[in-house]
Amino acid sequence: MAVALAAVTLPTVVEELLSEMAAAVRESARIPDEHLLSLKFIFGSSAIQALDLVDRQSITLISSPSGRQVYQVLGSSGKTYICLTSCHYCSCPAFAFSVLRKSDSLLCKHLLAVYLSQVMSTCRQLSVSDKQLTEILLMEKKQEAQKVHLTLQKLVAVSRETPSGASLGALDLRRCLLPFSRQSLKDNRDVLYSVGHNQTHSRSVASKDRSTFSSRAPAP
Repeated sequence: MAVALAAVTLPTVVEELLSEMAAAVRESARIPDEHLLSLKFIFGSSAIQALDLVDRQSITLISSPSGRQVYQVLGSSGKTYICLTSCHYCSCPAFAFSVLRKSDSLLCKHLLAVYLSQVMSTCRQLSVSDKQLTEILLMEKKQEAQKVHLTLQKLVAVSRETPSGASLGALDLRRCLLPFSRQSLKDNRDVLYSVGHNQTHSRSVASKDRSTFSSRAPAP
């Protein structure tokens, strides 16, 4: 079974390696050690984690009558993630942070596991209606929105408890929000505004306190 990579933008070295692995599996029903070493060299620890997901049969190909297909991967933490090979995407935070934003990795372990399951023909198959597939995708989006909302609510609470003169800091706030998509943050912009408002208020109060102290301090 050939690996469907035509619509996916991957580095040439990755496409070639996956194609060679698929050919080896067709011929000998196993992946040669040299290919496994190459996989480890390119993807590091993600290769081992992806192979573990494949061994545990954590990848499911979900298809609908209209021809739409998505992959659902059960992660090691017990959470499920949606992978789309047509646009080289995974819904996990590691993909958003390490692959898209920092460019530290070529693939997350879930997306790599999907490609390896294609190579080894081990992914499970599930047929659903078009409506059910739409509901699966909408549920994924809803779950991300809920995670963003909870994170922002915690930031609001922390910003309110922060002593005058101190703040979360732009870098700390950015780190908390990096795993989430821009759309999810936009959907929660009212809560995000509260974080910024609380931080501005804390700095304003601290500034007034310093001014009051300076005006009341005795001359030397």
